[in-house]
Amino acid sequence: SPSAAGTHGRKGKAIMLKEKPFEITPSQIAGFAIANARAFALGGAAYCRDHQQSPDEYWCYMGCQFADGWNWVKSSEDLVFGIIGNLLSMGFELLDVSGDEYEYHVQVIGWPTDPELDYFDLDRADTEAMWKIFIPICDAQAHDFAWHREDELVTFTVTRR
Repeated sequence: SPSAAGTHGRKGKAIMLKEKPFEITPSQIAGFAIANARAFALGGAAYCRDHQQSPDEYWCYMGCQFADGWNWVKSSEDLVFGIIGNLLSMGFELLDVSGDEYEYHVQVIGWPTDPELDYFDLDRADTEAMWKIFIPICDAQAHDFAWHREDELVTFTVTRR
């Protein structure tokens, strides 16, 4: 019997596609991935609001779930590289990075957009807790994570303890 990959069907019948009906480029896939990451983050914030849950606890919980996966980090630079990579994968724009092996300062913009906030009926302040995802990740690497927002500009600092 055919595998689920590459099949379409109704009522339990599997049909194999003999030809690709369309091509999806790596660039298009990246666009879908960014849109999905952004929507999942905003959806999490909306879920917390709608179910009277703490967004702070939600984002810290998510960071704790991911912290073990950062065991590849060997330096402050690795840690900052990983954080920036995650933010870029969500469509943030990197404006500036400065620092040394003890402390890095990073500036980013680009999330969330006003249409995204409108879609989820959120305010920019509703997304502030998202930054807490990096606290347990940094803590597991003996670093502190702090941030502040000025309109669309977010500045965060990663400091080795």
